[in-house]
Parts: sequence; C-alpha cells; structure tokens
Amino acid sequence: MNKRQNVIDRSATYLARLIRTHNPNAESEKVLFYALSLSINVLSSVVFSIFFSLITGHFLETTISILGFLILRYFSGGLHLNSSLGCCIFSTFVIILSSHVHFNYHFSGLWLTIGAFFMVLITAPNGIEGISRIPKAYYPLLKVISCLIVLSNFYFQSSVLAAIFFFQAVLTTKPAYFILDKLERKVTP
Repeated sequence: MNKRQNVIDRSATYLARLIRTHNPNAESEKVLFYALSLSINVLSSVVFSIFFSLITGHFLETTISILGFLILRYFSGGLHLNSSLGCCIFSTFVIILSSHVHFNYHFSGLWLTIGAFFMVLITAPNGIEGISRIPKAYYPLLKVISCLIVLSNFYFQSSVLAAIFFFQAVLTTKPAYFILDKLERKVTP
C-alpha cells in the first residue's frame, strides 16, 4: 500500500492486517482494505454530519439528507474521488450544505427535483462498473429505481431531498467527471 496514506486509508490498512493476522481465511488484505476504507469513509461522513447537525439544530434535515444521498447514490452511481479522505470531506460538505440551505420547495425545490430527474434519467447508473457487483444486465432497472427515488420527492415535497438529489444527480454527469479530471491533474504532480 502507499506509504503516504490519509487517516482513513491508514485505519483501513491497520484493520485489514489485523483481520488477516487473526483470521487467515479472511479475504485478501487488498479486498479487506477496500471494504474497510469504504465503510470508514461512509461512517465518518455520517458521524461528522450528524455531529454538526446536533450543534446547529438540523438533525432531522441532516438525517433526511444522509438517507437520500446514500440511497440514490447506491442505485445511480456517480463520481468517485481518488482520495478516500477527499471523498469523506466532499460527501460531508454536500450533506451538510443540503440540510442547511432553506428554500421554498414549490418553486426552487420543484425545479431542482425536475432537473435531478432528467439528469438521472439520462446518466444513471454511472461510475459503478468495476465497483459494484451488480451485473450490467440490471443497469436499466437501476435507472428506473433511481428515477423513482427522485420522483418520490413530488410526494414528500422536501427542499432537503430536492437539494441532495440534485447534488447526487450532478455527480452522475459528464461535466462532473470533466471537472474532477481537471482538478486532479492540477493537484497531482
């Protein structure tokens, strides 16, 4: 593994080695590392977001944002950052932002939901090949499920869901991948 690891990757490496030491029948260290870094990443984002929400008094909105983001992301896929720490920070930022921005659903939220629906309709699922174990034959079903998840906000009429669905839908688009590629080229020596 890379010697210059962030805190999430160091923790995942340590735990993967610990598991392999105590259970030789466990998966390879590389597989354990990937699963653990993903789990630590998600758990960290959730914990930091909830902690922040308790301070600001937006616990319910943040919980809705977390659930909406994770559920839609599972089915729609989307952009993956190269750094697990960067992913954690970005996910936490998006969750906190969407749960603390207030606007009228019947105007802005409605348009964000419609925009998210069309983006997901056109692009989902995206970025899940080689990451998800879901066979390609089920991708059309993932698209339908993603669209239904976004359309559910016409029932809930939540500005929080409108914002998080829109953010997640943007992460499935080619412009998001283009911007990430440009940013990573500037950061990578």
